[in-house]
Amino acid sequence: MGLISGLCIVFNLILVDRGRLTNYLWGFIGCATWLIVVIMNHLVGDIFSQIFYVTMQFVGVWVWQRQLDRQEKNEYEEVNARMFTWWQGILAVIATIVIYLIVVFVSSHTGGVQVWLDGTLLPLGVVGQILMTYGYRSQWVAWIILDVIKVVIWFNQLSAGGPGAMSMFVLQVVMLANGFYGAWVWFHKSSTMAVSDDLQSSICTEKHNRKWWPLINQSFRREFTTIILVVGSASVGKTTLVTRLSKLYDAPIAVEYAREFEEACNVDDDDERLILSKFSQNEHAIASHANHGIVFS
Repeated sequence: MGLISGLCIVFNLILVDRGRLTNYLWGFIGCATWLIVVIMNHLVGDIFSQIFYVTMQFVGVWVWQRQLDRQEKNEYEEVNARMFTWWQGILAVIATIVIYLIVVFVSSHTGGVQVWLDGTLLPLGVVGQILMTYGYRSQWVAWIILDVIKVVIWFNQLSAGGPGAMSMFVLQVVMLANGFYGAWVWFHKSSTMAVSDDLQSSICTEKHNRKWWPLINQSFRREFTTIILVVGSASVGKTTLVTRLSKLYDAPIAVEYAREFEEACNVDDDDERLILSKFSQNEHAIASHANHGIVFS
């Protein structure tokens, strides 16, 4: 059972490194068989982790497929790496500590072994899996720490003669090596995709009436964008801009010539707020209840 889990996880890791959606098939098989092994070894923290992983394979398929649908199919067949913000990092650390304390308490009262080490598996796994599901490169920090701890745990189980411990120990060593490789691939991928992030942050101004909007990560802003308005002269490359924006936003894009739009709305070229206000009042273009979702370029 440990050998089957090991082979499936190796295939899963290779596909995760490349950002391939098919990693979740191998991940499901690997996590399901791994769950059986850790139940036999009475590793309570790892049992919780594997149950979580099995569930997240289905969530991951849905999220990654949506992300791939936003990318141009002929150009990108792999999920783009996203960057972590400082406040997201703080939330991840707090969540890790809270879950760790809960797991240690439960494990110590249910006859778990290697409680303090085993208790780290679920919180690190939860953080790493969620970050992986949403395509964040910082997932590899959690995975590397997790893999180091798992190498120690399964070495101890191997020394104690635990069932399936040898194959699981070898697998952990392979996973640790892959963690460093995966981190290099995803951080390198993130730098090559910086153009998309720069495009989104430099040419897009969100109109909103919500004070918390600037605190939301760009990937979540895309979920709430309902329409995009592009206003410019005939020589500013609006068609190219619209094509690039369509890869970032799953929303209809309206294109207007600047002079015609100014005359129709009776506004000045440099009065961006007034242009947005006039546009939001145009019921033929956008419903009033969705005004907070306009993105002006």
